[in-house]
Amino acid sequence: MKMIVNPRGANVLRLAELARRLPHRWLPLMSAAVGEFLYWSRRGRRHEVEKRFRILLGRLGLEMDPKALTRKFYRTQFLLLTANYVFQHPDSPAWHDGTVVFEGLDEVIKILDGGTGVLITSMHFGSNMLSFVQLDHLGYEVEVMRKVGVAGVESERERRMLFIHKDPVFVGTKSGLGGSVRGAVRMLQAGKVLGVAVDGNQGGGLMGMPMLGGTYPVRQGAPEIARLAGAPICFALGMYRDGKFLVKVSKPEYIPRDAGADVSKRLMEDYLRIFEETIREYPECIWPTQPMDVVLGLKPMSVMEEKSPDGDG
Repeated sequence: MKMIVNPRGANVLRLAELARRLPHRWLPLMSAAVGEFLYWSRRGRRHEVEKRFRILLGRLGLEMDPKALTRKFYRTQFLLLTANYVFQHPDSPAWHDGTVVFEGLDEVIKILDGGTGVLITSMHFGSNMLSFVQLDHLGYEVEVMRKVGVAGVESERERRMLFIHKDPVFVGTKSGLGGSVRGAVRMLQAGKVLGVAVDGNQGGGLMGMPMLGGTYPVRQGAPEIARLAGAPICFALGMYRDGKFLVKVSKPEYIPRDAGADVSKRLMEDYLRIFEETIREYPECIWPTQPMDVVLGLKPMSVMEEKSPDGDG
């Protein structure tokens, strides 16, 4: 299913730019207004979202009203998908008044201060790039891994929304995945932060792993990149509720040079367990992505090999 709010859409980018210039307390109000308009004006799409929440709530065993959850989801999407853009100015009061709270990021900062890069993995959920924005504000070099399909984006606003306004690693070039891995390893060995969404379709190599009573497609290449670079890897998720953004970062973990595939598998299992627990607590913060449709049994795994307009699968 297509995104409810397309963060690369011209109107969304204009509203996000307006939100950057207003006091940040306006962002939830703007998000609610956008959500209400889309909720009531697009009945077919609303029913599709509600259908997915019925399945999800059944899998989680949660007694919640799927209609009410769907409306809350709509009111939250603009805010979640544009937060990394809106808060990119380092002087935003949101970083200093408790609007954005981080748990576990101090461990990453200690490692970076020691000269070692850190690989931060995430899933397409909530405000998933706020950890990158914060580290960038603090003066650390932060890049992300993206599908080569977005390499030609020229709009500065769009590039900032995708967090490719610096020097990202693009996957799918003529040099193949091997060249991308080498570039990622070099970044980490240079002491940079590298961000990777492990449920995106860039780079291929997808594997279905158990989650939410179904099979969730992930790529297990991120732990291998961390192992080759001798850099630690961690998992970060951002969510929003009651006027607060919360970003949780797991403890960075080094993968021994001689580690086998079982270590990567165990890491991914741990991350998916954290992901499922977070969905249970913040179901309104999910994204309507292809991987989520696969785990809910609405689409086959093969859909992940199809081209994605936003470069994130």
